[in-house]
Formats: sequence, C-alpha cells, structure tokens
Amino acid sequence: MIVGTRYFSYLQSLLMSLFDGNLYFYGPLAQAAQKAFPAECDSQKRALWLKPLRDHLYFGRLEVVLDCLKAQACQEGVTYFETHKRRMRYVEFRENGLPLGSGLIESGVKQVKQRVAAAGMRWNAKSLNPMLLIAGADLANDFHDLWRDACAA
Repeated sequence: MIVGTRYFSYLQSLLMSLFDGNLYFYGPLAQAAQKAFPAECDSQKRALWLKPLRDHLYFGRLEVVLDCLKAQACQEGVTYFETHKRRMRYVEFRENGLPLGSGLIESGVKQVKQRVAAAGMRWNAKSLNPMLLIAGADLANDFHDLWRDACAA
C-alpha cells in the first residue's frame, strides 16, 4: 500500500484525538455568527455581536456564549458548543501552556508530510511509521533522546 494524502489525514485525526481535540478558538464562533447574521445582514453588526462572545469564550464563560446563541435562535451553534464543551477549556489550556486550536498539529503534519512526500519518494505504512517517529522527534528537538532510548533498548 502506497501512503498518500489519506494517510496524513488519518495521522492528523489521530494526533488531534491525542491532543483531546482542542478545537480552533475562533472558527466555530465565526460560523455561528454567520448563521445568526446571514450574508445580507450588515457585517459590522455581526462583528459587534461576535467580539464580546469571542472574549467570553477566551475567558472560559461558555455559558454566556450559549445564552447569546440561544437568544439569537442559532440552534446549530448551540448544539455544536454543547457537544464540544469539553474541548473548549481554553483557560485551562492556556494555563498549561497549550495552544488554542489545532494549528500546531496541522502545521506539524504538513511539515512531516513535506519531508517524506518529496518528488519520487514512495512509502508503505510499514516503512513510513518508523520514519514518522524519527521526523517527529527531529521536529520536536527530541531526536537525541529518541536515539539514546533506542540504543538503551
């Protein structure tokens, strides 16, 4: 089996699940605002509505965000935020030095993909998995620790 884009999409999904799926900070809220204030509505009004909600979300006041979405009759947004509440612990994430969103993982997967998917390269899952471990350790500046542990085993 030649490893392609599907493999890297799977890898990204796997890493996101290990990262507890910390959701993008702003994206879902912007989508809810788009639903609450359709395109024909004044974009400035949407931005004014969105700004305080973004601040509430940032400071961990998800209930306020949910109340505003309910008041705007944005059921799709309410459902999304209630379903993913455990992934929106942004105050806790910041306190632990974690990024707010999936960009870090998406960027890491992209960098690894560029390293192993250069022109003319062909991989199968059996040979790629050890290379991913090495590439990940290199990107995280942990290569020497990985090498030391491998030699000790």
